[in-house]
Amino acid sequence: MKLLGAQLFWSSTSWSLLVVGTFVVLWALFWDRPGWLGRPRVRCPNCRYDMAGASGELICPECGRRARSMRSLSKTRRRWRCALLGLVAFLIGWRLPYAGREYIGAGWVGLVPTTYLVLTEDPTSWNTERHRHPAGRTHWTALTEELDHDLKRASRWQIDLWLWRMRRDNPDTLSASDSRLSWRVFDISEIAPSRLEPWRYDGQTMYCFGVPWRYEGELHEAKGDADGLASLIAGLVSSESSGDPRQTWRLRDRLVVVAPKEVLDSVVNVLQSLNSPASFPESPDDAIWLGKAWALRFPISAFRAPAAYEHADSDDDSERRWWIENHPETIAYEVADALMHAVDRDGWLEMGGNNHASGTFRNEFWVCSDVDIRGEVIEMMNRIRLDGAEAVRARYDEDRP
Repeated sequence: MKLLGAQLFWSSTSWSLLVVGTFVVLWALFWDRPGWLGRPRVRCPNCRYDMAGASGELICPECGRRARSMRSLSKTRRRWRCALLGLVAFLIGWRLPYAGREYIGAGWVGLVPTTYLVLTEDPTSWNTERHRHPAGRTHWTALTEELDHDLKRASRWQIDLWLWRMRRDNPDTLSASDSRLSWRVFDISEIAPSRLEPWRYDGQTMYCFGVPWRYEGELHEAKGDADGLASLIAGLVSSESSGDPRQTWRLRDRLVVVAPKEVLDSVVNVLQSLNSPASFPESPDDAIWLGKAWALRFPISAFRAPAAYEHADSDDDSERRWWIENHPETIAYEVADALMHAVDRDGWLEMGGNNHASGTFRNEFWVCSDVDIRGEVIEMMNRIRLDGAEAVRARYDEDRP
């Protein structure tokens, strides 16, 4: 078992299969060529007897087999079964490093294909205990835990197949405690496409027989717009809640919302409004509403780059454009930090409160709440836009006892 847990074992075995598979394929398809390495140029396809002196005869004088044409006497002998075997060895060697990383990380369950888990695991059990702490998931098996991990980087058709099974088993509701709650799947691929990218393991170079070999390993979901959009919808749905157990969760570019039917209809309108780019709100009427909850969107391009990162000899506009294009999350973090310290500090989720939330989505900064502080938020965001986030926070830190 220690041998299987060593990366060197998986990488060395992979290299060996790649080399052996390549050699077997080349040998099976190109080794037995007429006229190469002393082989006769014209020979019997059956027994390889030299028929150079047969003067156009198609019948082998050695075995008596009749060739189909003169061209068949000069054909390369292909060993297709051996070539297929070599190709299988090559493909196994190509995928073996990924399988090794799965085994090292999750044990034998990591080697189970995601498609098999999607087709065999129980959707009801997975959904019932998905939101619980791992210590409280009494009905989850090791395979169910692995499925929950694989769904975060599964193909879209695998996710759609899993959601179809959930819809078949739970057509009306996914809530175990409130049957009045319905559920719906929203496709957010056009608004906020999700993408997979390889993990990059810096400094983890494998050596096989003295040859350095790097591989990127398994795919994971890149952090991006899909996270921000899901957080915005989750904030609106939970803020509008009247105490019922609503849920919002995402599987790549599929957003699942468990809420009353009228809330689900409002989510459709919210997603449609998000298709258009945000402009800086001028009044509280510019907010997006979902029931009793509201959201305001602010373009990050309206704010200044953090003063600590600005270069004194650079033009302000070019500096701001560079930060917006390359590090919008840094500007959004500074803006959120100043806003939360200036407006109802104790009500933000990030500060331990229960009313207000913020996040980023598609180079936009959003704020949502079920408490009407729209006017205060817009006024404060204008100050942050004009004076800078650091100056606003410093001012309110001085005024706060």
